[in-house]
Amino acid sequence: MFIVPTIIGTEPSCSSARKKDVERNRHSFPLTKIVAVLLFIEEIYNNLALCYESQEFYLPAIKTYKESYATAEKMQDKYGILHATRGLGNVYAIQDEEEKA
Repeated sequence: MFIVPTIIGTEPSCSSARKKDVERNRHSFPLTKIVAVLLFIEEIYNNLALCYESQEFYLPAIKTYKESYATAEKMQDKYGILHATRGLGNVYAIQDEEEKA
């Protein structure tokens, strides 16, 4: 398993469920540096979108959740897809757009 250092020199955090999933090789891709970086980027998108959502910047949140979803879909990461769609649903529900949620 590769660890991708961040700019400040710490290793990225992953949820324990995602770590177990990766360790059990449920992803269709082998865990290479590129895959580890994409998983890390996907988590960054989700966290950034959550920040936008909490500050009521809904349009940037939607855009960022969609980026996260696209990255998760490329990786076939079921947890990433789940988090991105849940975030999109939350934002659309807050905006009273039930059809999109």
